[in-house]
Amino acid sequence: MNTYPVEFMITPNQDALFINLPENMKAAFEADLKKFGFGTRNGKEYSTLRLLSGACVGRNTCRLTYTDSEKFEPELVDQLEVMGWGDIKESIGITGCERQCFRPATKTFGLIGSGFNRYQLKLMGAEDGPISRLAHAFSGWQWHIFEIHSPRSCGSGY
Repeated sequence: MNTYPVEFMITPNQDALFINLPENMKAAFEADLKKFGFGTRNGKEYSTLRLLSGACVGRNTCRLTYTDSEKFEPELVDQLEVMGWGDIKESIGITGCERQCFRPATKTFGLIGSGFNRYQLKLMGAEDGPISRLAHAFSGWQWHIFEIHSPRSCGSGY
């Protein structure tokens, strides 16, 4: 931050913004960020799904949460990317408790912590209010109820 005349902001969606960076310094700034692994995970550029998804701060930071949502979200997206879902233009929002700090009900797939590493699944949310376009693709499908478990919680004996 001392090298570049840039301002730093956090949005309500917990996105980090670097603003007012002179255009002639942008390439050097991005190169310096990449030195720290910014924009990649497991050696690959962030997928569309990863860019659109996120989680609340989870158990290490918040005393109200039930889950490790901030650790579960990247692992879940890793698994979905392996299954070929990385390029979908939809979002996943994961929050560790019913307070819903990351606003999962406004995401296409929302997971809300409801117990130790247990989540409620909310479908078809959208940030502009109406259900997402994905809801129309799923209309007429038969849904099956399932639980999503964090890999850390398997075998932990609820």
